Amino acid sequence: MIPHGYNFGGIEVTNETCEQMLIDSICPNGHEILANVDHCSNKVTDENQRLIDDLAILMKQTSANLDTSFIKLISYAGAKGYIHFRGDFIYKKRLLSDMTEYFGVEYLKSFGLDPAYLMSEKEMVHFLQKNNLKDNLILYLLIMRFFAYNVKDWFYKDENYSIPIPFGNGPWLCVNTICPQYNNRIISTIYRKAHEWVTGRFSCPYCGMIYTRRGIPKTEDETQYSIDTMGSLFIEQAVLFYENGLTFDEIANKLLSNRTTIRKYLMPHRGRKRSKAYPREVDPSTVLELGYHQAAATELPKIEECRSSLGKP
Repeated sequence: MIPHGYNFGGIEVTNETCEQMLIDSICPNGHEILANVDHCSNKVTDENQRLIDDLAILMKQTSANLDTSFIKLISYAGAKGYIHFRGDFIYKKRLLSDMTEYFGVEYLKSFGLDPAYLMSEKEMVHFLQKNNLKDNLILYLLIMRFFAYNVKDWFYKDENYSIPIPFGNGPWLCVNTICPQYNNRIISTIYRKAHEWVTGRFSCPYCGMIYTRRGIPKTEDETQYSIDTMGSLFIEQAVLFYENGLTFDEIANKLLSNRTTIRKYLMPHRGRKRSKAYPREVDPSTVLELGYHQAAATELPKIEECRSSLGKP
């Protein structure tokens, strides 16, 4: 609600009962209403005049309503980076903090807006809710100005909000140095997963290597990845070299790898078991061949079938 006898920099914008609001800075006789600037800085006076102009534009809108204004508000928030990439979280406190820094604490308080109160837990629940727009006109008017500089641009300029597809549309690189398609874009499918960030899992159809990359909100970088499994080609070559009597170091040199990796992937062939245990009883040797995610997807149905046949819960 607008305070009783509200004024901006000496210009009364409501009548004494707040039943009427000023549309243009002129009196009923057509004379310009001038602000009393004796106790106001030029900066504050200019800001107040801009706010009055914005109020006039707001009050003259005929096509806008609460629904369209709310949609536009969310679009601006997303375009300015105040919505999480999943779209399920708005950075409300950061928005209010940035707006406070933009206008200044004293300027906001001159309209009865206390930033500390606005950012309280109680107020955060209602902030940016559609029904709250009409209950705090001045606050949302200032947010419009913060987003678009003035209300005119807010209403008449479109601000589109979209999130780019994580990792693009492909195809993607094979990063296995022993693959005949190394460094070529031959991976045509991707498995994306969104949690605190978006991850993409890539599987080469030629060598079987599976690797994972992180994306949004992190800057995407094709050179940064983690390997889930070296793939069937790597394992077959390692086994072949081992059976031909090559040492771990010699195999590592031929496969452009290292002794530790070779030793790990040859464990099942040598009848050894890895000490590392995986959740849900997933076989470590299957993890080496398929990567954990695919191994879990393959093994779990077998485990459940076994439990069912044994009558275990």
